[in-house]
Amino acid sequence: MRSPTDRSHDAIEELIAADALDGLDEVGRRELLRMRSLHGADCAVCLRLEADYAEVASELAMSLDPIALSPGATERLLRQVQDVPPVGLSPDKEPLPSNVRPMASREGAAGRVRRWMAVAAVAAAVALVGGGLVGYSLAPRGTNSQQLVAFLAQPGARVVNFIPSGSQQLAVALHAGDHRVWVLGSHLDTPASGKVYELWFLPASGGP
Repeated sequence: MRSPTDRSHDAIEELIAADALDGLDEVGRRELLRMRSLHGADCAVCLRLEADYAEVASELAMSLDPIALSPGATERLLRQVQDVPPVGLSPDKEPLPSNVRPMASREGAAGRVRRWMAVAAVAAAVALVGGGLVGYSLAPRGTNSQQLVAFLAQPGARVVNFIPSGSQQLAVALHAGDHRVWVLGSHLDTPASGKVYELWFLPASGGP
């Protein structure tokens, strides 16, 4: 059973990670300062988290230049996904995958989702990219910071940034030969109640 201290560090970790990427609003920033003061300036766990997320932010800042989708990629993708349900769902089934939780049911959903979408290391999801067209529902899955730090530390790990839309940004961390990728987003709009973001990947020569 997780102790109250563990749960407290889970909460502050979200804030520390978002702050490393300038993803906190004024309310979130005040909450981080309040919780950090309660933990104390010499809290070893907090200091480690701050160092880890600073390293992740640095890795992202030094990643590859943004790349654009190939001409017509959006139209091709939309045509192909019209009748394809996301992985783990079928057209005649209502239940969501076990890792997807309705947004409206989560305490402080709007604020927590905004923070989560601003955090690279509190992962959006690990998408399993196989052959063909893959869709994966994106929703908070807990704290995976150490996994992401370890992933980015591998020789040859890359972070590909897509061209941002306004303040919204999306990137994918990948490693040649590994079937997992990390999907990283910031400043994305909060999904409507009961909705989640989805990532679609279309492997094709010259494709997106």
